[in-house]
Amino acid sequence: MVNIQNEKDLQGAISSLELSLVEQRKLLEEQMVLLRERLQPINLVRETFNEIISSPIVQSGIKDIIVGSAAGFLVTKLLEINTSDSSNSTNWIGSTLQMMGASFATEKLQKMFRSL
Repeated sequence: MVNIQNEKDLQGAISSLELSLVEQRKLLEEQMVLLRERLQPINLVRETFNEIISSPIVQSGIKDIIVGSAAGFLVTKLLEINTSDSSNSTNWIGSTLQMMGASFATEKLQKMFRSL
């Protein structure tokens, strides 16, 4: 703090404080605008979604789901059996083979993607 000896020093201190007040008010207004934008519901949802998606656990889970679904679909298409022309035992064997093939393919593909 500056020692004020006369009226000229007082006027200088007052104008300095007024300039400081104007700068602080401008900074406060900028912070309020940023806070208002950040607290809008759509921005809150967007930030939360981005945090969730960027999580390594979620990314690994998404890969596992995609790989499992793709493997199951491919194995099902490869081993597809026409149910209207087949007997129940053939349907049962076909379904069992589909499940075994899908789980095998899923396991192998998941190991492959985890090594990436």
